[in-house]
Order: sequence, then structure tokens, then C-alpha cells
Amino acid sequence: MSNLKCLLLGGTGFLGINLCKYLYANGYDVTIYNHCSVRFKRFKQLFPHVQIIDREFSSETKESLIDILGNIDVVFHLISTTNPSNKNVLYDFESNVLPTIRLLDACVKAKVKKIIYFSSGGTVYGIPRYIPIDEGHRTEPLSAYGIHKLAVEKCLEYYGRTYQLNYNILRVSNPYGEGQNPFSNQGVVAVFLAKALMHQPIEIWGDGSVMRDYIFVDDVIIACIKILNYQGKNSVFNVGSGVGYSLQEIIRIIQKTTGSILDINYLAGRVQDVPANILDISLMKKEVKWSPEITINEGIKKMLSSWNYAKKEFEVRV
Repeated sequence: MSNLKCLLLGGTGFLGINLCKYLYANGYDVTIYNHCSVRFKRFKQLFPHVQIIDREFSSETKESLIDILGNIDVVFHLISTTNPSNKNVLYDFESNVLPTIRLLDACVKAKVKKIIYFSSGGTVYGIPRYIPIDEGHRTEPLSAYGIHKLAVEKCLEYYGRTYQLNYNILRVSNPYGEGQNPFSNQGVVAVFLAKALMHQPIEIWGDGSVMRDYIFVDDVIIACIKILNYQGKNSVFNVGSGVGYSLQEIIRIIQKTTGSILDINYLAGRVQDVPANILDISLMKKEVKWSPEITINEGIKKMLSSWNYAKKEFEVRV
């Protein structure tokens, strides 16, 4: 299916860049949509045949989106204007949910073959009733971010049921890896690893016992490609490692990998931080024969080797 024309909404972000690398290398026709990315120049050098659309997602109309989608087969929806620490539900809905509804209207009108939405396995479930968490677990998000992600999921279900829009939802756990910006304050592994290299203290909300499911970005991209070609009846899939690590365990792995000792400042726990989140990935294994291949130890080593680090400055390679 490498002749497909693909639109990557949020294509210059961490996951978007890695997905673009794969699609571009495998002969897909790729268009990137993002707003005022500082990476555009570098991006164009690496991917000279990739079309870039520099627009503001929240300002698009249904008609303008139909124009963009005119020759697009598949939409990868990775765009998000906020992160899990955001507390402004109104902003989340105005900048993410409402523009996505206009996008779905446009996808129906333009007869897009498929839309793949990157949701959040770490936030939509809320406090787990059991571990590991499967796709049938109740969705009770605690954060504004999780609420908006779930709202988009429900909109996709509606458009699939009402207009037969072909879609899949990937509930991704906590991705990390090459191309991740350690200064964005998102991504525990990236932030902690950078702090270790710069010999700076790190901040932990709570006592460090919070457990999460971390997955290397290459495994996420392969999962996405598997779903791109999926024709089965399931719409929602967990994408994670299926293994949990506490923040303290992540710190120990980073210290061992870098040879550094991290200075830790403990802060009061946050309401939106659930005590544990580990995904059940058996559905992905069964339906598309996918399993993550890169362990947390291997992934952190790969991430470290991908950074050019000198004089306390980073160049994060695309």
C-alpha cells in the first residue's frame, strides 16, 4: 500500500517525524501539516519531496480542510495543542475537539479511505480497576487532556457509525526515543536522561512509585503501519510495552546507562497522576501480529546515542 497519499496532522512532532521517516523511506506520498514549526527548514532538507502545509488547525473551516484532503487517502491525526498537565478544558475543546469535528466532516466529504487517531493510553482510562488495562476497561479520565482525547474518540465512533468513516484509534502509552526533545517538559525518559547528562536535578511529583508503561518510538511506528493495513472489525487498540516501570526504576536505569547520579527533588503528588498504568496489548498481538521488540534498557541506550551532546547543548536529530 506504499502508493497511498498520506496526510500527517502534527507531522513535525516527535511521533510525526518518526512516522514521516518510515513512510518516506518506504515510498509513500507524504504531506505534513503543522503550524510554524521551527523544524521546517531542517525537515525540508531531510525530506525534499514531502509537501509541507503551514496552517493553524483550530482556524480551519470544513471547506478549507476539504481542499487539503482532495487527493489524500489516509489521515494520521497526531496533532494536539496541549499536554497532560493542562487544566483548561475549554481550551482543549476549542483547539482540539472542535477542529477535529470539522476534520471528520471534511474526511466524509472528501471520501478519505482511513483516519488513524493517536489517543492516549496513559490518560483515557483513569485510575485502573485492574492491571494490565485492556481496551474494554472503563474510560474515566482525570485530566482535561484525557477528556479531550476521549471526546475525539467518541466523535470518531459516531462518524464511523453514522457515515461509515473508516477509522482506527491507537491508545499509545508513554512513547520515547530518537527525535524526542528533552526540553519540551514532556516525556519522562527524555527529560530525565537530559538532566543526567547535564548534571542537573530532576523534579518528581510524588514519591517516585508511580508506574507507567513506556514504549520505544520505533515499535509505535511499526504498530501504526500494521494498523494502516488492518481490515478487521476492531477499532481501538492499545499500543504499549505491556510492562510497567516506576519513576524510581527509570532513574536507576538512566543512572546505570549514563554513569551519572541524579539529584532528585520530590514535589507534592498531582491529582491527575494515576498510581499505575500498564496496557494489555494482547489485541494488537492477536489481530495484527505485532509485539514491541525494544526493551527499556535498549531504548534508552538508542536514545542516548541519537543525541549529539557537547558543552551542555543538544542537537536532537530527526
